[in-house]
Amino acid sequence: MSESLEQKVKSASPAGLVVLLFDEIIKRAGIVTTAIAAGKATDAQGDLERCLQIFRLLNSSLRPEHDPEFTTRVSALYDFFGTQLTSGYELNDAQKIEAVLPMIRELGEAWRQIDQQGPAA
Repeated sequence: MSESLEQKVKSASPAGLVVLLFDEIIKRAGIVTTAIAAGKATDAQGDLERCLQIFRLLNSSLRPEHDPEFTTRVSALYDFFGTQLTSGYELNDAQKIEAVLPMIRELGEAWRQIDQQGPAA
């Protein structure tokens, strides 16, 4: 981990950490789509795996005891994103990945707004 990223992680709020994870997913999914378009999908297998690891981490951080319905919906969304990324990679279909990137960006932006609002009073 770079010193700058390490500092960001250390100083981030819980919502800020989620923002950093979404930024990483977006970056790496972009690498995967570029590799697929260039006919070099296997070069980006590690990037795909990292995206999937992050979605698993996000899923494991959900707390159903606080809001079971929310948790179920968000978990399904994370699973959907992971499935679409995997399918796009396996089918060498960058468009399949590009189709979900706006939704991933939107969810990441929602977390960014939550982080900027700060803790609830």
